[in-house]
Amino acid sequence: MIIKIPYKAISWNVLARQNHWKYTRIFNEMKQSTWYAIRAGKKEVFTEPVEIHFHARWKQKRRHDVDSLVLKPVLDQIVTDGILKDDSIEYVRSVTYTGETGADKDEIVIEIKKI
Repeated sequence: MIIKIPYKAISWNVLARQNHWKYTRIFNEMKQSTWYAIRAGKKEVFTEPVEIHFHARWKQKRRHDVDSLVLKPVLDQIVTDGILKDDSIEYVRSVTYTGETGADKDEIVIEIKKI
């Protein structure tokens, strides 16, 4: 299953410098964007262990850190929408991250695969 979220991936380093309200707003925006992306595509429910791959795409060609991406609200929304039963190690065996700059649009692409 592939979910494409039209949201610019943000780093924990950037988010940590924000005040509580902005931090909360960004989390809620990410959850809402994930909710819309899930509704727009084909919904699949996974009951077996999965591997999840996050691919961040940025329009800007400047340097970005992949190791500190904020993806917790995205994963939480995937669980809330019932695609995954839980995000514990019992159901999510691995999470990988990649990124690219100079893309045609800012987005987060998530691939969920059964093991």
